[in-house]
Amino acid sequence: MISEEIDLHELIDECLESSMPLARGKQLKLEKNVPLELPPLAADRTKVKQILLNLLSNAVKFTTQGRVLVSVVAEGEAVRVSVADTGVGIREDDLARLFEPFQQLDNPVARGAGGTGLGLAISKKFVELHGGRVWAESRENQGSTFHFTLPLI
Repeated sequence: MISEEIDLHELIDECLESSMPLARGKQLKLEKNVPLELPPLAADRTKVKQILLNLLSNAVKFTTQGRVLVSVVAEGEAVRVSVADTGVGIREDDLARLFEPFQQLDNPVARGAGGTGLGLAISKKFVELHGGRVWAESRENQGSTFHFTLPLI
């Protein structure tokens, strides 16, 4: 793992820009809420970018209208990054197995979305390599929020 000081503003902007083609044709806003002043963060930029892209890809894939919001909050010795959507949401029974490899939800939107079921498992592994944690909160038919933490320098 190559740890370097990263600019979360810049990285989030890159990831939102990369996610725009996925949102084309949907009534969907991609937004961010990131404080101007953030403490320095040392992490593997490539891995953090992949985490964000995986979470954004899922959020856009499962949201036909509304918004996807990336937000960042400094919490003590860590920073918490959240990706929230107004999509289909996830049944409570499915939340526990979301981050296991090859897991895909059994609902009409998920079946039509495709994918390998590896994105969240990879994201979890990358977050854990940084000493952080990842989790999801969701309400079926109301949307989901995926959070991950990364330790500060």
